[in-house]
Amino acid sequence: MAFRDDNENLATRFENNILRPSSLNIDALPGHKPLNLSKMKDILVSKHIYSFGGGSADGQSDMRNLLGGKGANLAEMASLGLPVPPGFTITTEVCTAYYENNHQSPDGLEAEVASALETIEGLVEKKFGDAANPLLVSVRSGARA
Repeated sequence: MAFRDDNENLATRFENNILRPSSLNIDALPGHKPLNLSKMKDILVSKHIYSFGGGSADGQSDMRNLLGGKGANLAEMASLGLPVPPGFTITTEVCTAYYENNHQSPDGLEAEVASALETIEGLVEKKFGDAANPLLVSVRSGARA
């Protein structure tokens, strides 16, 4: 998707020109906290999947518009260390893009879903589609209120 490519280029330009300008020693600024470039790129580059479980989460409770109520709450509970089975949330933006793009999934979504499933498989030591050691999943749908 061209939009994603443009955002990736924007993220790279942002990192090179704003976060790491050659003439500014940002580490010398008073009260400076290290910048998390990975988090900044996630904000600038559209992400379709937010994972949770295993004691961490990509999302947060304040991301209700993006993750929906269930997704935001699962992310928050996982971040707090509550025993949440690993999983992932497909963003509400994917639904919007699907309807705006003649019922076509956004580019890269299938690969992100496959990667998220592999992560879950690794955490629970089960395999999706395996008859001997199956990974059982629950699919929940929701809508932004």
